[in-house]
Amino acid sequence: MVIGCFQFPQTFFFEAKVTADAPVIVLWQWEANTGAVSGTGTLAFETAGTRSIYQSYQVDEANDYWMKLNIFTPNPLSKQVNFRVECSQ
Repeated sequence: MVIGCFQFPQTFFFEAKVTADAPVIVLWQWEANTGAVSGTGTLAFETAGTRSIYQSYQVDEANDYWMKLNIFTPNPLSKQVNFRVECSQ
């Protein structure tokens, strides 16, 4: 993403789709390469299906970033997205 250098801070919004094949409680946490970590959240599935988890993240300068969703239970899994923010005068 290229934005004007005067447009910082910039907020990004993330959506992760989580699918369960049976009733389950999913424990999750967002993590960013800047050291930001969300609280641990829960997502309760009463039946099989797909649900979304959302997170916003603010960046203050041009740089390379990543945002990762860590699933702790029932099956540990991590998925990461990388993105670059550049600025133009």
